Amino acid sequence: MKKHYHIEGRQVARRRGGMYCTVRIFHNGGLLVTLPMIYGCGSYIVQRAGEWLAEHGHPALKERYENGFLKHHYFIYLRETLLCSVSIITVARERDL
Repeated sequence: MKKHYHIEGRQVARRRGGMYCTVRIFHNGGLLVTLPMIYGCGSYIVQRAGEWLAEHGHPALKERYENGFLKHHYFIYLRETLLCSVSIITVARERDL
Protein backbone atom coordinates (compact mmCIF):
# COMPACT_ATOMS: atom_id res chain seq x y z
CA MET A 1 0.00 0.00 0.00
CA LYS A 2 1.34 3.41 -0.95
CA LYS A 3 1.55 6.16 1.60
CA HIS A 4 -1.22 8.72 1.34
CA TYR A 5 -0.72 12.30 2.44
CA HIS A 6 -3.32 15.03 2.82
CA ILE A 7 -2.44 18.71 3.13
CA GLU A 8 -5.00 20.95 4.78
CA GLY A 9 -4.40 24.66 4.60
CA ARG A 10 -6.45 27.23 6.45
CA GLN A 11 -6.18 30.89 5.54
CA VAL A 12 -7.65 34.08 6.96
CA ALA A 13 -7.55 37.73 5.89
CA ARG A 14 -6.54 40.27 8.52
CA ARG A 15 -8.14 43.70 8.76
CA ARG A 16 -5.01 45.59 7.81
CA GLY A 17 -4.56 43.43 4.73
CA GLY A 18 -2.63 40.31 4.02
CA MET A 19 -3.51 36.64 4.18
CA TYR A 20 -2.17 34.36 6.89
CA CYS A 21 -2.26 30.59 6.91
CA THR A 22 -1.54 27.44 8.86
CA VAL A 23 -0.74 24.06 7.31
CA ARG A 24 -1.62 20.60 8.61
CA ILE A 25 -0.11 17.50 7.07
CA PHE A 26 -1.90 14.19 7.52
CA HIS A 27 -0.38 10.78 6.80
CA ASN A 28 -2.69 7.78 6.31
CA GLY A 29 -5.47 9.59 8.18
CA GLY A 30 -3.43 10.67 11.22
CA LEU A 31 -2.16 14.18 11.90
CA LEU A 32 1.58 14.29 11.21
CA VAL A 33 2.37 17.95 11.89
CA THR A 34 0.77 21.39 12.20
CA LEU A 35 2.95 24.20 10.85
CA PRO A 36 2.55 27.54 12.66
CA MET A 37 0.72 30.58 11.28
CA ILE A 38 2.69 32.61 8.78
CA TYR A 39 2.05 35.26 6.12
CA GLY A 40 0.97 33.77 2.77
CA CYS A 41 -1.89 31.90 1.14
CA GLY A 42 -2.95 29.75 -1.81
CA SER A 43 -0.10 27.88 -3.49
CA TYR A 44 2.24 28.96 -0.69
CA ILE A 45 0.46 26.40 1.50
CA VAL A 46 1.59 23.58 -0.82
CA GLN A 47 5.10 25.04 -0.96
CA ARG A 48 5.38 25.06 2.86
CA ALA A 49 4.17 21.47 3.05
CA GLY A 50 6.65 20.44 0.33
CA GLU A 51 9.52 22.14 2.15
CA TRP A 52 8.60 20.39 5.39
CA LEU A 53 8.35 16.99 3.68
CA ALA A 54 11.70 17.60 1.96
CA GLU A 55 13.33 18.16 5.35
CA HIS A 56 11.62 15.15 6.93
CA GLY A 57 12.05 12.13 4.72
CA HIS A 58 11.52 13.04 1.06
CA PRO A 59 14.91 14.22 -0.21
CA ALA A 60 13.81 14.07 -3.86
CA LEU A 61 11.97 17.34 -3.23
CA LYS A 62 15.35 19.04 -2.62
CA GLU A 63 17.03 17.96 -5.88
CA ARG A 64 18.09 20.89 -8.05
CA TYR A 65 19.45 21.43 -11.54
CA GLU A 66 22.88 23.05 -11.97
CA ASN A 67 21.22 26.47 -12.41
CA GLY A 68 19.53 26.16 -9.01
CA PHE A 69 15.96 25.44 -10.10
CA LEU A 70 14.14 22.59 -8.37
CA LYS A 71 13.86 19.37 -10.40
CA HIS A 72 10.42 18.57 -9.00
CA HIS A 73 7.59 21.07 -8.77
CA TYR A 74 6.13 20.65 -5.28
CA PHE A 75 2.48 20.33 -6.29
CA ILE A 76 3.09 17.87 -9.13
CA TYR A 77 5.46 15.72 -7.06
CA LEU A 78 3.12 15.64 -4.10
CA ARG A 79 0.10 14.78 -6.24
CA GLU A 80 1.71 12.26 -8.62
CA THR A 81 4.36 10.56 -6.48
CA LEU A 82 3.08 10.80 -2.92
CA LEU A 83 -0.64 10.53 -3.82
CA CYS A 84 -1.22 13.72 -1.87
CA SER A 85 -4.57 15.49 -1.76
CA VAL A 86 -4.86 19.19 -0.93
CA SER A 87 -7.68 21.23 0.57
CA ILE A 88 -7.50 24.96 1.26
CA ILE A 89 -10.14 26.47 3.50
CA THR A 90 -10.75 30.19 4.04
CA VAL A 91 -11.94 30.88 7.59
CA ALA A 92 -13.55 34.03 8.94
CA ARG A 93 -11.69 34.30 12.23
CA GLU A 94 -8.02 33.97 13.06
CA ARG A 95 -8.76 31.69 16.02
CA ASP A 96 -10.23 29.13 13.57
CA LEU A 97 -6.81 28.59 12.01
